[in-house]
Amino acid sequence: MIVRDAADDDRDAVFELANALALERPVDCSAFEVQYAAARADERTELLVAVDGPVVGYLLGVISPMFVYNGGFAFVQELCVAADVRRRGVGAALMAEFEARAYSRGAGATALATSRAGAFYEALGYTGGATYFKKWLARA
Repeated sequence: MIVRDAADDDRDAVFELANALALERPVDCSAFEVQYAAARADERTELLVAVDGPVVGYLLGVISPMFVYNGGFAFVQELCVAADVRRRGVGAALMAEFEARAYSRGAGATALATSRAGAFYEALGYTGGATYFKKWLARA
């Protein structure tokens, strides 16, 4: 298995995984297309895929400035591993690559918000903390 930057050819596989991750709403295909291109083009965004033959997982994260961590701040926005390959190190490999990239870019911390897989993140050294708030924004 290798972890690498997502390519244009990975779009369909990432779309399928993103739909598996989405709990509240299905992923809109046209919105995904726009956001996939934006993620690949944005210098603060890391869009990684794990490939073991096919794409078996992805991580979408952002590394941005933040004052209180004495460096940048890395935030994992999405992590999804195909159900048939979970517990085989795919998620850990994606997280390790993201953390390494964040560290090399001066990040002082990394975090994520999730209601699932708490034991997985704790095994990687993450601890619980803030409460996550969300508000859906209406599209005109």
